[in-house]
Amino acid sequence: MFYCSQILSHVFTDIALVDEEEDRLYGDKRGDELPPELDSPEKIRKKLQELEEASGKRVKRATKHLIEQYAHGDARQKEKILEKLDKAEEEITKSEQRAVSLSDPEARFMGNKNHMELSYNAQITVDHDSGIILANYVTQECTDRHQLQLQLELVEKNLGALPEGTKVSMNNGYFIGANLWYLEQKALDGYIPNSKQAQEQKGKKVEEGQYSQDKFVYDEDKDHFICPAGGQLTRKGEYMYDDKPLYTYYGANCNECPFRAECAGKKRIRVITSDGYEAERRRMAAKMRSDLGKEEYRNRKETVEWVFGNMKQNMKFRAFLTRSTKGARMEHNLVCTGHNLKIVWGKLGRNVPALGKISGSIVNLASQVCGLTRLSYSRDLLVCSQD
Repeated sequence: MFYCSQILSHVFTDIALVDEEEDRLYGDKRGDELPPELDSPEKIRKKLQELEEASGKRVKRATKHLIEQYAHGDARQKEKILEKLDKAEEEITKSEQRAVSLSDPEARFMGNKNHMELSYNAQITVDHDSGIILANYVTQECTDRHQLQLQLELVEKNLGALPEGTKVSMNNGYFIGANLWYLEQKALDGYIPNSKQAQEQKGKKVEEGQYSQDKFVYDEDKDHFICPAGGQLTRKGEYMYDDKPLYTYYGANCNECPFRAECAGKKRIRVITSDGYEAERRRMAAKMRSDLGKEEYRNRKETVEWVFGNMKQNMKFRAFLTRSTKGARMEHNLVCTGHNLKIVWGKLGRNVPALGKISGSIVNLASQVCGLTRLSYSRDLLVCSQD
């Protein structure tokens, strides 16, 4: 798409230069006449073919259509097309992706099963007992790593402070040190598997090395690692990566270790890199290895997965029909509200007179309908309308 934007800019520049030259030669005319070499669809297609042959790349159909629109449009139409191109260029720079959609430049290419699609990342938080959606949000971010704190803040904005010990279950996408630390600071009972545990929960066999990092014992008080052979690795260095500090640990006597080749590599020393949340990771991994942790994580299927199934299968919400982040958020709000209305309608026993006694927003009923002791978080990638 970025290449296509370059093609568009190239063609539009040619058109503008010819227009300026004709104004100089022919004076005050109507102002929207096409230059002779671009005054018909056939000539425009020939120009595009020349550009394709020169660059060795194929111009997409949507780009060709946009060029023809620009060539034959009036001044207002041309201005709108240029605004669309400026928006696409802005979003490419912001997203750091190689391409964006001209139809919805705020959408992002995200991995959806075995392929990439232009999507938005829809987040929901669901109460386990009632199935009520307590918070929802739509983001352009392709991963869930930075969504946990926002979801908790939205829940507390809607319902007030969560009680200490509230169970909070999420999938592996939320497993980063900062999230684990945040849950501990809030005194919430979190359940998030690491990548290995998530694979095991799906029944997949995970091969692990004898000297992988989780085989090293971490001493939180002394902030050092003990290797399987008894060597001590202490913090020696610090550097920044992706605007976050990382710490390196080494110092074990690898030269005399009989397992050096398997652990560190021939003629190398073992180095461990951590981000300062090692203790939180170890505590969460230990919890998820317990029978309780495994059971709580299995409960997610009862809590949040069926909600997405209800939206997609029963409510037929499989793709966003609106465009832009703002539009997608409004649409998602309506769908989540519809889901909650159905839940509350069922809780009221389908009693029409009881509806007149309800005041306030639907999400505030959750504090009456359920005990708010167990929440589950999840995401869904919803594709965008490209019509």
